[in-house]
Amino acid sequence: MGVFLWRARSLNLRQTILPSSVRWQSMPGTPFFSRAAREAVVDVAAELSLADVRRAFTDEGFAPFPGALAYRPSPAAQEQPKWVTAAEILMVAAGSMSATSRALAKSYLDGVDWTSAAKTLAALGAVEELLWLFERSAALEEDWDSLPGERLRRRLDKEGFHIDSAGRVHPSHALLLDGSLGSLSDPALIQQVLRRINKALPDDPMLAIGSAKELVEGTAKAVLTQLGKPFPATADMPVLVRQAEEALLNHPTCIDGDADGAPSVKRLLGKLTGMTDDLAKLRNEYGTGHAPSALPVGLEPRHGRLAVAAAAAWCTFMLDSLPRRT
Repeated sequence: MGVFLWRARSLNLRQTILPSSVRWQSMPGTPFFSRAAREAVVDVAAELSLADVRRAFTDEGFAPFPGALAYRPSPAAQEQPKWVTAAEILMVAAGSMSATSRALAKSYLDGVDWTSAAKTLAALGAVEELLWLFERSAALEEDWDSLPGERLRRRLDKEGFHIDSAGRVHPSHALLLDGSLGSLSDPALIQQVLRRINKALPDDPMLAIGSAKELVEGTAKAVLTQLGKPFPATADMPVLVRQAEEALLNHPTCIDGDADGAPSVKRLLGKLTGMTDDLAKLRNEYGTGHAPSALPVGLEPRHGRLAVAAAAAWCTFMLDSLPRRT
């Protein structure tokens, strides 16, 4: 038994479970979930059981065994692919449960296209479950090291994700908005603004406010361009917003007064437009683009998030309406 355990401990985990070609993937485009965030998820998963890690992903529609865990004994072997179950048992016997759970979580995360909004949302459900399981164990066990969970929470917050009091992880505004960009023939400009917003949100409210206003302007111009509607090169944001809303029949004056719920819809659209007006004023007072005489007093990161949320609400509704007109 001693020899068995010694041999088990001497196994190279990467060679046993993961092929040498598996690495953190570098996908084209900008991922919605950074490499640092994925590594924080892996650290959390390392403290959980194999069954918990696998179930967190399979409940979100992932395969029971990620492709990276399949291997053949040799290239010449004619038998069916063998799964890592035997290696998992070996690692558990050697006291390496943590390493095996870590490898399993990493294999799942490596297989996700993090530049896809839909696939990122699915994986986010698994991340939420892993964090909940970790924090539940931390609450029940006195000697539990809570640092991995705290580090993951900090990373999620830094990248624009919100965790509510029930432990639910809500997507960043950039992730939600990107799912609506499919209606644009050229979303590159808006995606660039979204990347700037993601960097600004944690600790630069002035940049977040300025970028939120730019997001509304860019969306309005993209909508008008795609619909073939000319607009003045020097038009300010309220003019662009109204032109884009009228082009998509989203302005309150475009609503049929006899339709069911018309009064409520008109009021909601009016408030949506009003948010863009207030955003333009906020940017003039606090945002980047105008050199202030002094640093704003009382401006906090939450105000930057508020500006981005307002911009995202208007932009998402406009982009969701675009396919109806095209």
